[in-house]
Amino acid sequence: MQTILEEKNNLLEIKKSKFYGYLFHAENAEHFNTFLKRVKKEHPRADHVVYAYVLSKDDSGYSDANEPKGTAGRPVLNVIEKNSLSMVSIFIVRYFGGIKLGAGGLVRAYTQTASELISASEKNSLVKAVSISFSLNYDELNRFLSQIKENSLIILNKKFGENVDIDAIIKEGMFPSLKNDIRVLSLKILKKDFLYPF
Repeated sequence: MQTILEEKNNLLEIKKSKFYGYLFHAENAEHFNTFLKRVKKEHPRADHVVYAYVLSKDDSGYSDANEPKGTAGRPVLNVIEKNSLSMVSIFIVRYFGGIKLGAGGLVRAYTQTASELISASEKNSLVKAVSISFSLNYDELNRFLSQIKENSLIILNKKFGENVDIDAIIKEGMFPSLKNDIRVLSLKILKKDFLYPF
């Protein structure tokens, strides 16, 4: 399974209809809704704002946005699934150009817009991860961080108090060595068995 971390956009013009495509990395429904509002705000006069998303293996969806059923959102979702992507959302804004494309033409237009967005994007692997919270003594912090393998621990937050409290996401395979590291104080698992881009 892979994801795309960068934002991408494109424009296709077919028989005077304009299709503005947007691709976003979206880890949850809140991210998705933020992007949906942003796209709608940028295109207040659009005829259709079609979307499809895959946030996880159990959370996906689409909207035809008043296009004929099955001609817009579902084809976009098919493109995402065919590319084995997760944590992504695609929005395609259509301005009608006055010439009807027919059901087949719409499917091809939405599929092409989504496919070109994905083809132009760099894919990142999703790896099993663990969300953790732990503490370190101040004098251990720099040496500890310099010894962590690159791209195996993502620090989300640091709080400086009596010790340095760290919230992070670590690759599942790296967790046992962190758990056995004597410098690590008060290790807590916040969430496990989920996929994350490293």
